Amino acid sequence: AAAQGTKIKQELYGIPYTDDFQPGTGYFGVTGVQSTFNAVRRFQLETPAKKKVKSNYKATFVSSQEEREKLSTTTAGASLSIGGFGLGASYSSGSTFKFGLTSTTFVIHYEELETSYRTLDDDDYKLKKLAKEMLESGDMTAFRNAYGDYFVGGYKYGGTYDAFITITTSTMEQIDEVKAKLSASFATESAAVSADVGNTTKETLTRNNASVSIEIKTAGIDVSQLTGIKTGKTTDINDVITGLAAFKEALKQSTVDDFTPAYVMLKRYTLLDDIEKVMRSKNYDGGLIP
Repeated sequence: AAAQGTKIKQELYGIPYTDDFQPGTGYFGVTGVQSTFNAVRRFQLETPAKKKVKSNYKATFVSSQEEREKLSTTTAGASLSIGGFGLGASYSSGSTFKFGLTSTTFVIHYEELETSYRTLDDDDYKLKKLAKEMLESGDMTAFRNAYGDYFVGGYKYGGTYDAFITITTSTMEQIDEVKAKLSASFATESAAVSADVGNTTKETLTRNNASVSIEIKTAGIDVSQLTGIKTGKTTDINDVITGLAAFKEALKQSTVDDFTPAYVMLKRYTLLDDIEKVMRSKNYDGGLIP
């Protein structure tokens, strides 16, 4: 019979890293919940000999829930079709965004990331003894309940800087002027780190009696001890400009040991050589395997 199991992708990527995403940790695809046990033995990912890094700058308005969801997926380079993972970090916070006739959210995103994920060959991920025995027993439901659908199989390293600028005015004419100014001021990466841009933008905001709330988030390097990088809440547009400039310089000065993962790749258990062998020996239908 044709497979009737849950149709899920073999790999999910673009998931913002947190400390919960340790190598081999299991996750359920539909809910995004961490599994109780880990099926895969712990492993280490080595730094690639020739690491390629690509930078990207993006500044855009978010005017609807649909645009917010689209931005979160494209910015992270994600393949997240499963609701459980949404985009659990920067873009999922509803309080960050506001959109309406006299309000808007302007998002500035900068990243310097490796062009590929650090992973092992699929054959090099190994199941723990208990997980393998459970699989060989043929109890697929028990395996899935214990270990989930995916495991953490790789990371992408680099740094990301996000500023969420929420603005509210009294009239549509005022918000239109503010949006025009932001579009022109932050059109390029070089403009986004200019002190002149910060000052003229503040003048426009003040002239239009704009209420401003800004949230700044970073990932990939520890910025807590770095001068000039403010994270969290602020109301000063210059914090964005000075922070981005300082963040770019910090990335330039950082060594590989300074970085934590920026994004996570999850791999489905069926990619593992250990599971493929059991599937062949038991004549399992792949669609019914976790």
